[in-house]
Amino acid sequence: MTDHSRVKQKPVEQLSRVVATRRETNDTKTLRLRPEIPFAWLPGQFITVRAIIDNKRVTRAYSISSSPTKREWLEITVRQTATPTMSKYLNEIPEGSELIIKGPYGRFIWSEEVSDKVVLLGAGSGITPLKTIVEYILDKQLRVKINLLYSCPRLDNVIFYDILKKWSESASNFEFNLFLTQEKHVNSENAFSGRINRERLGKLISDYEEAPIYICGMPGFVESMQEMLSDLGINPRLVRREKWSG
Repeated sequence: MTDHSRVKQKPVEQLSRVVATRRETNDTKTLRLRPEIPFAWLPGQFITVRAIIDNKRVTRAYSISSSPTKREWLEITVRQTATPTMSKYLNEIPEGSELIIKGPYGRFIWSEEVSDKVVLLGAGSGITPLKTIVEYILDKQLRVKINLLYSCPRLDNVIFYDILKKWSESASNFEFNLFLTQEKHVNSENAFSGRINRERLGKLISDYEEAPIYICGMPGFVESMQEMLSDLGINPRLVRREKWSG
């Protein structure tokens, strides 16, 4: 039997229905979409979403935030941005609505052939493709060691907090390290006040020698992480990155 979650597929445009929604934070919402024709994608890929807003056709790209092991539907997780045309529309869209989607796209992917260890560095809504990678590995019960370092301003900004915490407590191969840049008092073994710095990064990934490193977030975060990894002597060929504009 073919494992469709690993099949590279040409992008297809089609109608998709919003079958469920879930509020993640006060400005972030997950939409569960059921496309007319189910398609395969790889962890880390994205789709484009098209809608008519104020009589204008608007198209935006969103990472798929659910595992490709769920084949009949997919999820995207949308944070309302400072230029909120599409993000506001999707944060307010009711169940039963229809959207035009196209995909999958992207080379920011992980598959079983890549490695038996992986480091994931994310900030803000950059968590979405990284969460997909974690979920895929856990769903497939793969013997892959995962270390996620995730940076957010405050605890109430942490997207997927409950599920990430649950996985870190139940899965022995998943390590979750949370950095809260605007929280002064953090009382947890794997949660830290302040930004990810070079010293702490080096300590946390010391057991992940030669593991691929995936970075996703705003350009400043991605560039900062890349610079720290270079200072730590990490081979740049191990680093994959995805910059987000908003």
